[in-house]
Amino acid sequence: MQLPSGKILTFPPPKPGEIRMLAAYGHIYECYADGGWKDATPRKLFGTAFEENFLALSVEGRTFIPAFLTGLDQDDVVRVLQKEYEPIGDETDEEKAQLAAYDEMRAAALDYIAGGGSFDEFVTEIATFVKQERSLKAKALREVMTLFKEGRVDEAKVRAEALNEALATQGFSRLRLPAHVRSAFGEEVPAKQ
Repeated sequence: MQLPSGKILTFPPPKPGEIRMLAAYGHIYECYADGGWKDATPRKLFGTAFEENFLALSVEGRTFIPAFLTGLDQDDVVRVLQKEYEPIGDETDEEKAQLAAYDEMRAAALDYIAGGGSFDEFVTEIATFVKQERSLKAKALREVMTLFKEGRVDEAKVRAEALNEALATQGFSRLRLPAHVRSAFGEEVPAKQ
């Protein structure tokens, strides 16, 4: 695959009917079996790296690096967090949901700082929470999938429900089970677009 910059990327092509996602040089590309591709990099909603990193911290499932948010001048951080988002005007529903999460996290950070905490402490607390959540969910998912693969579907469903309840008591979100598993559990699974 030759990028607009002239750089050439090599990788095993996807099978017919599949799409391979490829991250390279700050972009995400969708690659197709016929050799075609498109740049699928999400657009930036904010003008600064700090705001984009804080957005990543705010949105569940996104990866963020705490070191990119810590060690900054707290007064500068507060000024940026107090700034309202300036709409582009054509935000998608997904982008609007991300912005709502950003606003919630922004308000939580400002409250934390107003209560005497530092922004660095706030980021560290969030990072610890996310790390714990990912660890517990990985173990829980492995447990459910093992039961499912052994053909113990009813047992896997009961276990998934119990684990989701346990996760909720700790403030964690539900397990994200594959569509075929949810379907086997009798849940309605929306068709892929």
